Amino acid sequence: MELTREHVLEMGMTGKLMRARAIEEQLNEIEEDLRVRQSRRLKQAPESLGRKLNEQFMMAQLAKRRSLIREFEYSIASMVYQAVKPNQNGVTRDEIERARTYPIENILDVKKGIARCISGSHEDKNPSMDVRNNFCYCYSCGWSGDSIDVAMKMSGLSFSDAVKKLQ
Repeated sequence: MELTREHVLEMGMTGKLMRARAIEEQLNEIEEDLRVRQSRRLKQAPESLGRKLNEQFMMAQLAKRRSLIREFEYSIASMVYQAVKPNQNGVTRDEIERARTYPIENILDVKKGIARCISGSHEDKNPSMDVRNNFCYCYSCGWSGDSIDVAMKMSGLSFSDAVKKLQ
C-alpha cells in the first residue's frame, strides 16, 4: 500500500482520479464475485470440501476488499486535501484551476483569436499574439501565458492576487 501512495503522489490529481476509479471497479468485481459465491455456498452441503474452499476464498476476497477500501479512502482523502489545502501563496489548487479557466477574452481585447502583445518587450502595431484554448502566445517576442499570467502582467498583481481576482 505504501508503494501505491507514492505512485498516487507522483501522478497528480488526474492520476489520483484514475486510480480511485480503478479501485472502485475492483471493488465492484469483488462484490459481484462474493454475491455469486455466497449463493453457491448456500446450495452446497454444510460439510463439503467445495463449501470449505469456497468459504476460504471468500475470506481472502473480503480481506482484499478491506485493503482496497482503505486504499480508496486514502486516495479520495488525499484528493480532497490537495484541492482545499492552500499552497505557499495562500490559494488552493481548486482556486488556481478556476482562475486558469477564466476566459482570456474577458481580460484582453481579442478579435478572431488575435490580440496585441502585452509583454512590453516590443511595440505591437499589428496584433501578433495568438489566443487559443485560453492560452496566448506572441509570435514576435515569444511571450506566452494563461489567464493568470495575463492578469498578473496587465494589472501588476502577484500570483495569489491574480488567482483571487479571477474567481
